[in-house]
Amino acid sequence: MDNTTDTKGQTQQINGNAPKQAQQPAQEKQTQTSYAVRPEHRHHRRLEYADKNNMLVVRNWLNIGFMLFAIVGVILWTQMDDHTIANIMLIIGVIMKIAEVCIRLFKK
Repeated sequence: MDNTTDTKGQTQQINGNAPKQAQQPAQEKQTQTSYAVRPEHRHHRRLEYADKNNMLVVRNWLNIGFMLFAIVGVILWTQMDDHTIANIMLIIGVIMKIAEVCIRLFKK
């Protein structure tokens, strides 16, 4: 086996296993320190379904309508030569989504 000397003066074997001195730093594992702390002020409240003032049912129906209009609009856009009906469907879907977002943002 051939031995070579690196810049630190340690001897390494070219063919075969390296000497024990070169293997010691690789075996030592450094522990990683995590400085990330979860903020305590971000507790999310659960929405109560029984509360009639939160408009959750209306928001759910607007979201369902938006998804249906968007899916049907995209399918019609790709399948038809005249995009007028698809444009109308997509615009109605966007208006429904804007209404839902306004209800969400301007709640009490």
